[in-house]
Formats: sequence, structure tokens, C-alpha cells
Amino acid sequence: LNILMSAGSGTPYSKQSNVLAQAQFGVNTRDVLEGSVNGARKPWTFRTDLRVDKQFSIAKNCDNQSRALSINFYAQIENLLNADNIVSVYRYTGNPDDDGYLSSAEGQQYASQQVNPASFSDQYALKVNNPDNYTRPRIFKLGMQINF
Repeated sequence: LNILMSAGSGTPYSKQSNVLAQAQFGVNTRDVLEGSVNGARKPWTFRTDLRVDKQFSIAKNCDNQSRALSINFYAQIENLLNADNIVSVYRYTGNPDDDGYLSSAEGQQYASQQVNPASFSDQYALKVNNPDNYTRPRIFKLGMQINF
């Protein structure tokens, strides 16, 4: 039985003071630094992995020679607690799932000018909530290893 626990402090990033439409293509705006370069930090990360092994040894005698054969069965669970560890954030809000554009005055005005404002807001929110901003979810692995 192996348990691996790892934790890390949040990595630094540079906060910005103006909201940008991060999920739209072709928007040409510049961000404005708020505070100092790398003056803000992402949240801490914590991960627990578990591996359970069971090994069986099988001995063979062939032509007066002893040969050992072992089989190892294992189950491995990565991110046992299924923690949503954040690896990337939007620089305006510091959140992994909201860039702040839809709640800003500029974003609300732009959304109201669309053919279907509710649909625009829903699709924009889906695009902003990028799964790459988080670490991998819980993963189960079953395996067998043969040594001869």
C-alpha cells in the first residue's frame, strides 16, 4: 500500500485592472497591470494518490534450472479525493471559471446587442469555464506486471 500526498503553494501571476473578453476571438484589447508583476498568487494545491500492490511468485524447474516468475497486480488511484486544484486563473478576477466580462458594464452592453442575449451569455460562460484551468480529475488504473 502506497499513499503519496503532495501540496504546493499557489504560483504567482500578474493581476490586471481592466476586464477583457477572454473567450471571444478577434477582440483586440490590452490588459493593464494592477499592482506589481507576479504580485498575486493562485490558490494552494493538494493531491493524494493511492496504490495497492499484490505480488505472487511462481517458481519453475526446467532442465534442473530454477526460473522465477512473479506477477504483480495493482490498483492505482490518482487524485484520490478528486480535488479541483486550480492551475490557471483569469487575471482580472483571479477565478478559474469567470473572466468578469459578462458581469462588467461593457460585457452586459455587448450581450444585450446580440440576437439572443441569453444564449450568448450561456455560450460565453461555457467557453470561459475551461477544464484546462484545473488538474486532472480522479483516475482509476488497474494493471498487471509480469517479471521473469
